Amino acid sequence: MPPKCASGLGVDATADGSLEVIGGTPCIYSVQNSSYTTGAFPASGSGICALSADGNVIGANQVLSDVSLNMLGGIAHPVPFYGNSFNNTVPANLLLRPRLNASGGLYYFSYPNYFEIIDVPHATLRMRFSLTELIQDTASPLAIDSGGRTVYLITDKGLTVVDLGAAPLSIGHVSQQNASPGTQIIVRGSGFDSGTAATVGGVAAPVVFTDENTLTLTIPGAASGPQDIVLTRADGETYTLENAMVLP
Repeated sequence: MPPKCASGLGVDATADGSLEVIGGTPCIYSVQNSSYTTGAFPASGSGICALSADGNVIGANQVLSDVSLNMLGGIAHPVPFYGNSFNNTVPANLLLRPRLNASGGLYYFSYPNYFEIIDVPHATLRMRFSLTELIQDTASPLAIDSGGRTVYLITDKGLTVVDLGAAPLSIGHVSQQNASPGTQIIVRGSGFDSGTAATVGGVAAPVVFTDENTLTLTIPGAASGPQDIVLTRADGETYTLENAMVLP
């Protein structure tokens, strides 16, 4: 293993095991090609890392990237809400091993008495869930199911399971970004249900529900150029992915 890949504390992999991420710089290992790609992120020295099961997003502390290690953005932690940590790289009391859901749309962090859910495309806080239990400072105190609906925590009471009822609505990625009207695309995200409706560029788009993480969407005859995808769940929750599609 290259020296730059040996320094990370965290290791994660895609669902099919074709890619692995090793914390530190971080470093991506391709099993198929037996090759390594390294990057240099700010605020990633502790080696905390996560890789979505779909292989489209890497989280290294508060920095987000694609699997080519091109930075997508960073997550803000205002001092009045999070305090100031000693090395200014991670929020005070952040515990180890944050997790990404399968589609890479949601990023989960654990703290001693709560966990947070970050919306990856917007790098913003979606939910802070407070607990009466104390999450333990172990190597991996938090796990989630593929969609991010169920959260498993190691606490001072043993195993604490939080069922959110539905994961926050999000879009992790789409199967293609350039498509003509009538084209079917796959939308991967979280919190979908059988009543989820969609628009592209403000025009209603037919949707087929596969599971809570997967929709098949048919591109409608919207205006040309970059267009937003807006999803609306049966309970009224909405989610917008700006400039998600480019129409001819």
